[in-house]
Amino acid sequence: MDFLDQCKEWASSNNEVSEKREEFVHRTIQHFEAAKPDYNVMVLNNKWEHNVDIQDGVQIHVEIKKKPQGTHGFDVYVFKSGVITRHGDGGWDNWGFSGNFEQDDTTVKFSEK
Repeated sequence: MDFLDQCKEWASSNNEVSEKREEFVHRTIQHFEAAKPDYNVMVLNNKWEHNVDIQDGVQIHVEIKKKPQGTHGFDVYVFKSGVITRHGDGGWDNWGFSGNFEQDDTTVKFSEK
């Protein structure tokens, strides 16, 4: 199974989990840090717009349950390098990242590890 298929399988198994957004963000980062230690990881709440320019990576989408109903959508990026800019609220509810990076407020520049 290639990396993209592994990510899709992970996303499928995590769709509609019921946990707080910040817990999902932390857990997702920890999972991909362990699974792909040579890659950077970014998790973004897709409620907010974001600009993404990544190289050598994948993007997957996950919906987690929202109480009392509905879902929160998150885009997960696992990649070698790139620049990602968030437009909207920050905090662990809305984004989290790990890797080799430099951050300037809402823009994060990632380099290869």
